[in-house]
Amino acid sequence: MLLWCDRHCCLCGIQCGGNIEIHHVDGKHSNNNPDNGMPVCFNCHGTITAYGKSSKGSRFSVKELKERRNQIYDKYTSHLVSPILFEITRDPFNTKNPKNMLNLPKASFKITNTGNAFPVRAEVIFTLYLHNRKIKAFNSKPDYYNGQTRWRLNPGITHMVYPPFPQKVANSKKEFKIKVEVTAIDIYERPHKLLPLEFKYARDPNKDLEHWFLEP
Repeated sequence: MLLWCDRHCCLCGIQCGGNIEIHHVDGKHSNNNPDNGMPVCFNCHGTITAYGKSSKGSRFSVKELKERRNQIYDKYTSHLVSPILFEITRDPFNTKNPKNMLNLPKASFKITNTGNAFPVRAEVIFTLYLHNRKIKAFNSKPDYYNGQTRWRLNPGITHMVYPPFPQKVANSKKEFKIKVEVTAIDIYERPHKLLPLEFKYARDPNKDLEHWFLEP
């Protein structure tokens, strides 16, 4: 937490050096989860707790404290994560064998660290929808697509994999889409959650015209 804020108070923003301590946001000193911690200067720590005992002033809510803390964290860690590009596109290989599970439907998933300075790791979660109904995702090992595997992304590295879709996707003519959620983990172990993207598969009687597109 001290690395994430570069030893700045997560309320007033001043540089504290050694004059900093960790406030338990929910007030429970037994809850030492990092999400419940907030580095603050001595003055701000007193201010946060004082308003809980006074009839005057406006007490800080848990949500407000966490949002303010995250603003400070972002200020001092955002430079550690370069833009991460990810997409689902038509599989450029294995397009001739209709029995190949990689073609159900034809797809590849690419994820790239576009930077040239810092390595990151990424957690990837796929959620599958067939005709707007959530269906069981991949039954694959290792668990690349459920957030359990941390993808290693050195600067400039691209991973390209071929998700094994369930057979029911190939047998159906209904709309098929995938929501992809990516969380980048910087070198200080801070997670940076990106906005999720949804990719739809455009089916067509002429298989050569089938393609993926990004839902706005």
